[in-house]
Amino acid sequence: KCGYQAEDLRAVLEAERDLMGSSAQRRGVEAVQQLNETMATNSLEKLQEALTLLPLERREAYDHAVRTAPHLVELESPAKRFVCACAYNYWQAAERLVDYWQLRREIYGPDHFCLPLRAFGDGPRALSENAVACVKSGKFFVATRPDRFGRSVLVVDRDRQPADESSGLQFLFYFFQLLSEFDCTIANGCIVSISEVTDQRPQARTKPAPSFVDFAEKAPMGFKLCAIHLMALRNAPMIQILINVYAV
Repeated sequence: KCGYQAEDLRAVLEAERDLMGSSAQRRGVEAVQQLNETMATNSLEKLQEALTLLPLERREAYDHAVRTAPHLVELESPAKRFVCACAYNYWQAAERLVDYWQLRREIYGPDHFCLPLRAFGDGPRALSENAVACVKSGKFFVATRPDRFGRSVLVVDRDRQPADESSGLQFLFYFFQLLSEFDCTIANGCIVSISEVTDQRPQARTKPAPSFVDFAEKAPMGFKLCAIHLMALRNAPMIQILINVYAV
């Protein structure tokens, strides 16, 4: 069980998303690409059939989540999100949906993966205390508006160390979950902008950590990752970094 009644769970998650900026983007951003409701409806019907055809071991985590926390599955991984992310390919959407829950179980563990992804307030949650501290460290944050192409933006402040590096995958998954809930992300995808202030010459800039890139590119989330940008600015204030986010 996820520890909440259906309406309480919806209210708790809505408050969390509002705090993190997700609700504002859902309400205030008009997606550039309009979702084809007819195609989505047809694909959703076929997705349910595709799920039954997948190997039992592959969908084990998803089946467990549906049995124990159906309201959480509906709120945090709606099938329509995956159908749209896969361009209405219902078979790919079914595979991505079950892989999402498999990865979620691997990251949060068998005892916590069916709890809500939230870092604020009281009550049950999937994130460990160290992961919550990482979320609150300010190393990652979601830009309050999309870029000029309508894509949501996850900014990573490389100069700010998170509270506990060992919880990196937990809070990274948390922020990717936030991104997946934006209308503009579903329609247009997102970018990750990694910023750092450095005294190094441009040719000496370091690349993003391989583990981060691997997760960002392969995580079976309900959206398309369009690009990862590394901005190494010499002695630049954070306001300059934010200006450059919207210039890419």
